[in-house]
Amino acid sequence: MRIRTILFAILISFLFSAVSCSVPKKIVVTRPGTKPPEKPAAPQKVPPSALYYHIILGDLYLAERELPQAVDEFKSALLYDTDSAYLLVQIGTLYMMQNDADEAVKWCKKAISADSEYLEAHLVLANIYASKNNTAQAIREYETIISLDPGQQEAYLFLCSLYAEANEYDKAIATLQKLLVINPESVMAYFYLGNVYLDAKRFPEAEQSYAKALLLHPGFESALVNLGVVFEAQNNFSRAIECYRRILESHPQNHQVRSRLAYMLIMTKDLDGALQQYTYLKKELGDERGDIAVKIGLICVEQKKWQKAEKEFLEALNKNPQNYNASYYLGSVYEELDRTGDAQAQFQKIPADSDLFAQAQIHLGYLYEKSGNKEASKKLILDALNKNKNEVSLYRFLSSLYEKEKNYPEAIQALKQALAIKPNDEELLFNLGVLYDKAAQFDESIKTMQRVLTVNPQNADALNYIGYTYADKGIDLEEAEKLIKKALALKPNDGYITDSLGWVYYKKGNYKQALIELEKAVQLSPQDPVISEHLGDAYLKNNEPGKAIEQYKKSLKLDPEKEDVKKKLNELKMNEKK
Repeated sequence: MRIRTILFAILISFLFSAVSCSVPKKIVVTRPGTKPPEKPAAPQKVPPSALYYHIILGDLYLAERELPQAVDEFKSALLYDTDSAYLLVQIGTLYMMQNDADEAVKWCKKAISADSEYLEAHLVLANIYASKNNTAQAIREYETIISLDPGQQEAYLFLCSLYAEANEYDKAIATLQKLLVINPESVMAYFYLGNVYLDAKRFPEAEQSYAKALLLHPGFESALVNLGVVFEAQNNFSRAIECYRRILESHPQNHQVRSRLAYMLIMTKDLDGALQQYTYLKKELGDERGDIAVKIGLICVEQKKWQKAEKEFLEALNKNPQNYNASYYLGSVYEELDRTGDAQAQFQKIPADSDLFAQAQIHLGYLYEKSGNKEASKKLILDALNKNKNEVSLYRFLSSLYEKEKNYPEAIQALKQALAIKPNDEELLFNLGVLYDKAAQFDESIKTMQRVLTVNPQNADALNYIGYTYADKGIDLEEAEKLIKKALALKPNDGYITDSLGWVYYKKGNYKQALIELEKAVQLSPQDPVISEHLGDAYLKNNEPGKAIEQYKKSLKLDPEKEDVKKKLNELKMNEKK
């Protein structure tokens, strides 16, 4: 009703305007033989009233969100001014509002053809391209906008964002630096500059940019949040905590920031502080799905507060029985409390399409193994692999089950299947090399360890393994020493690698240097029976049988099954009697 009333008023106005413009022509009478008066100059061209009528009507339809009718009116207006860039852009904008990007682009291009410097046409076109992820064309439009009007500050920000999306960080930075020349106090320029540096992982410069934005606008919440993220990325958790606490002082309802604060408190081992934040969030948000209860439960697990953890996980499951995170962690709590049946019940709830399925099956397999039912454990894992043939962790666990039975061929086969999925996994390759060694396949063991070094030449454990194997077999001792010294440079205080170096010296007959390294190795790894045995051997070669006996006894105490140490000890005791 309202728009009809307005239309009637416009119509009356239009008719009145038309009548008032229709002045009767004056009749000029001339005498015969006289010249008529000269024709008056043509009046200045004025747009017809119909043009304004359709424009006003189009605006009214737009205000009422009747977009197709608005398009029709602006097209009608265009009949009276066919080259109007303004009208062409209006039509393009209306199509854009109706999600017809192709038509919108077509009409904006017509506007640019009519007037290549019409800024509004470039702005609308840039917006359309950006919304459709047509980054290259959007960039061209914003570059044109800036060349037409360098004072268009928002265009610099949009252009910078597009460059950053295309990973053209240097161009993004240069664009913002141009804006800062125009406006050195542009808070948004510094903020966007911080964002670009953050995306590019140039954290010190990001920190500096956000700090400048905050200097100009101390209450700029987004800049303070992102500054906290920068500190997180640099593992400067205490500074991140400062940022998040500062935000919460003025915006206590910013739950996203409070959640980040809680996580930072966990990272700094302030579990009570994190618990306080999650408890607040749980109360404020209601925790309908139980996700916050799970987080609280995990903190309680870390604190070994098993009953409290159980309570939180049960609460989460009451709210959402399909919360499989809660089931998994509750099962882990019951496992810790030796409530095997309850643990199994929770792990069995987790379906095969859950990300936690494989780990739940491994826990179940461990529980079967722990109860002495190894066959059930293997069957469970094999059944799980039938449901998910690409789960590496299942093959890894299956291999460990076979290894404990000394069934090395099956253990090796399981790891080979895992490596078919992840051929460059260092840990899998290393474990396979160890299995080949246990299966007395020396050449395969060395080849596999060399594959580890192909993947990562700095893998200290593989370097040490090859070096120690050479030394133990008394072959290629120079290469063994070289490999072990490289490993020791990577892990200087590793007792096992230090033992390997001592053993190389021992095998080379350098017993004094061997003794120095092996004494150091025992200090670094005092609970290893092999290292104690090696030190005993070195004492014996250095004519210190009493100390040798002491180390052999220690070795046997750590591993009573070492027959070779028993033999050495008996021989020494017999020599003492002589």
